[in-house]
Amino acid sequence: MILIFPINTLIIFILGECKRIIKDDGYLFLSVPNGYNDSRPLIEFYTLKKMPAKSISGHIYFFPKETLLKLFRDFDFEIVSKKTGSIK
Repeated sequence: MILIFPINTLIIFILGECKRIIKDDGYLFLSVPNGYNDSRPLIEFYTLKKMPAKSISGHIYFFPKETLLKLFRDFDFEIVSKKTGSIK
């Protein structure tokens, strides 16, 4: 099970600022870890402990691909390319 937390105001602010400062013909490049494959042990640990998933470095949000894509579409970003991979 992957934990998904409500979108907080910081994420909304950051995406709003990105949309505001990127030129009409500009691009936003985003690279995120494949949450399930790359973070499975961390997710399973926090799920077992019934605690919010959070890494030592402070990463606290695990987004399924479709949730992340919807979030960007909600801010009127056009998705021009997407790839799924894993470091494992």
